[in-house]
Amino acid sequence: MSKVAILMSTYNGERYLAEQLDSIVNQTYRDWALYIRDDGSKDATREILRAYAKRDPRINYLEVASQQNLGVKKSFFSLLATAEADYYMFSDQDDVWHQDKVEVTLHAMQEKEQVVGRRVPINVFTNLELVDATLAPMQLMNGTTVKDDFFHLLYRNVVTGCTMMVNEALKQKLKLDQIDVTKLEMHDWWIGLVAALFGENVYVAQPTIKYRQHGDNVAGGIERVNTLTTVFHRIANLTDEKVLVLIVEKFSYELKRLYAEELRGKEKQYVYAYAKVATSSNFALNFQTAVTCQPYSTHPWFFNLIMLIFARSLKVGQ
Repeated sequence: MSKVAILMSTYNGERYLAEQLDSIVNQTYRDWALYIRDDGSKDATREILRAYAKRDPRINYLEVASQQNLGVKKSFFSLLATAEADYYMFSDQDDVWHQDKVEVTLHAMQEKEQVVGRRVPINVFTNLELVDATLAPMQLMNGTTVKDDFFHLLYRNVVTGCTMMVNEALKQKLKLDQIDVTKLEMHDWWIGLVAALFGENVYVAQPTIKYRQHGDNVAGGIERVNTLTTVFHRIANLTDEKVLVLIVEKFSYELKRLYAEELRGKEKQYVYAYAKVATSSNFALNFQTAVTCQPYSTHPWFFNLIMLIFARSLKVGQ
C-alpha cells in the first residue's frame, strides 16, 4: 500500500490530460499511487489513460466496459471509498502540479499530526496559482491567510479540491457510504466543513499547483470582487443570490442528518437552524434564524435579506 493515494476523475479531458499526468509522475515524492476513474468520456481520454497506466505501475486506471456517468462529486467519493492509503489527494484533469506538491503538502500534514495525533481528522490545502489555458500566470487564488473555520466556511468555500490532502481519520469521518451528494455543492467544500467541525483545516500559503482557467472548467477560480458595482449587480439579480442560501441550507440539513449526535455548541445551533429552514422555510422562521444566526459572510445583511424575500421558495425537501 502506498502512503499517498492520488484520486483523479476524468471526463472528456484529452486536451490537457497528458500535462497533468506528467506533472504527477515527475513529483519529488515518489511513494504514491494514482487511481483514475473516467466518468464516461467520449473523446480520447481513455486511450491516454491506458497508455500512462502501461508506462507506470503506480498509475491505476479503474476501467470498466461501460462506465456510468456519476458526476464529479460521486466520482471522487467513489474513488475515495475504494482507495486505501495513509493520505489522500485529489487531482483535476487539466492542471499542472508543481514538482514538490506532494512533498510540501505531506510535510504540512505530518507536522500537524505530530501535534494533534493521527486520530484527529485533518485536511491540508494549499494556495494555488491561477493560469490561463496556455499556463501564463494570472494571479494567486488566496493571500497568506484564509478563513477556514466552520462558520466562515459554511458561507464561502476557500478549500480547493485539487490542493487538498486528507488523512485516514478524516476519510472515516466523512461517512462515505451514507452521504447524499444531492445536498452537497461540491466534494471539497463538504470535506472542509467536516474537517472544521471535527478536526482541523490546515492552510499552506505556498502555491503548489498551476490551476488552469479555460472554458471547459467544472469549477473555475476567479471570483467577483466585492465592489459597490458588484453589490448593485447582486441586488439587481436577487434570484441568483438564492443559490448561496440554498447551499447553506442543504449543507446544514446533511450535517444534521449525519452528525446530529456529535454536534455541540454554536455549531449545532447554526446547523439545526438552517436545517429547519431547509424543510420549513417561512417568513417568521427565517426572521428568527436571521436574528439568532448572524451569517459569517461578506454581506450578512444581504444573506438575511434573501432569506426573507424568498421565504416561500427556500424549502429544499428531505
